[in-house]
Amino acid sequence: MVQFYKNHNIEVSVWLNREGWFVNVFIYYRQDATNILVTFAVNEKTATYDAAVEAGFAAARRWIDSASEP
Repeated sequence: MVQFYKNHNIEVSVWLNREGWFVNVFIYYRQDATNILVTFAVNEKTATYDAAVEAGFAAARRWIDSASEP
């Protein structure tokens, strides 16, 4: 799943194991002439695929908002 937020491309990757759905987040953006990739895992499991996707996008938006604060 891919989403665009405040000049950042967000990609969320989810997978299922015996304990629930898990999420990795990839954030791509450009700073001056440099392309930057930030990756992290969301440290929570969810019961459904949709909840995992939304948790990933929410975590990415929080990271972007906190990174852009003065």
